[in-house]
Amino acid sequence: MKNILIVDDDITFLKIISKKFEALAKNLTPIFVKDGFAAVSQIKNKDISLVVSDLQMPKMDGYGLLEFITSNYPDIPVIIVTAFGKPKSKKILLEKGAVSYFEKPLDHKDLIFEIKRLLEKQLDGGVLKSASLEMFVQLLEMEQKTCTIRVEKSEDGKKGVLFFKNGELYQARTGCINGLDAALKIFNWQDVSLLIENECTIKNRKINMELQAVLLEAMRLKDEIETECRNSFVINEKEEEPETNNKLSPVEQLRDFISSNPEDITGINEVYKDDSWKKFLCRVCELGSCLKGGGLKACYINRDDSKSFILVPDKEDMVLSVGKKCNREKIYKILMD
Repeated sequence: MKNILIVDDDITFLKIISKKFEALAKNLTPIFVKDGFAAVSQIKNKDISLVVSDLQMPKMDGYGLLEFITSNYPDIPVIIVTAFGKPKSKKILLEKGAVSYFEKPLDHKDLIFEIKRLLEKQLDGGVLKSASLEMFVQLLEMEQKTCTIRVEKSEDGKKGVLFFKNGELYQARTGCINGLDAALKIFNWQDVSLLIENECTIKNRKINMELQAVLLEAMRLKDEIETECRNSFVINEKEEEPETNNKLSPVEQLRDFISSNPEDITGINEVYKDDSWKKFLCRVCELGSCLKGGGLKACYINRDDSKSFILVPDKEDMVLSVGKKCNREKIYKILMD
């Protein structure tokens, strides 16, 4: 199902188009909002495939919404529908990035036909499953292709878009991230599906780095993240002197400290070892690396119920089950000593 965002403060229009979608576009899911601000919120939080927008609306009009989308989400097509159309307005809107323009009153069948046409156009270059993204984009560069590549990560469904013009990488987007940062993230994805559109709407190049340099930088970042994850989770394999029965593990040491010093630390319910958090902590390490925040020392998980957790990845994947009022500063000091 594709999410189609309909933006209009005309309630009658929204009701009519809603009924038309039910009858004519069962594989499309319309989302209705009444102004540009609400539309921006939807675009940031949902996977929107196409936008249909009125021009004159409260808070943020269609001109402002179109500018926001073309600047931050250039892969989302925008259709303008207005009751105050003028030939000059139509020309300006199409130059600013709108893909289609309709004047009210309109035949709703024509609008839905145009929506379907634009969505089908996104696949006119074909679909590749489980493709090698790196090899494919290098072919695009060699053949100097102009196209838009929609990338979907098989593991978690994350999506991104790459824009190529004459074989050069012009722009990229994933979520609310644009430009080189978005391209580096996308090129690190493994096992992806590619949806190919034989057009590129980007006029001005936003990524001023050669494709090969971008691919090399993405590879470097990937190696850096993997190394940091290994350093965070892999137990030191260096040969050590045999442990005596008197040597306590980090988990046992903390338990012993708590039982001996109950007045110094409050709010800890339980201390145990749990490696089921590894995947989550690896993602946190990846985020920290991207933000250049250094290695992960501890992670506080705030739950809605009365029980929360403190995770300590470099101490045998230690997990502390804590109450809402635990003294985290004292806990961190003990853990880091």
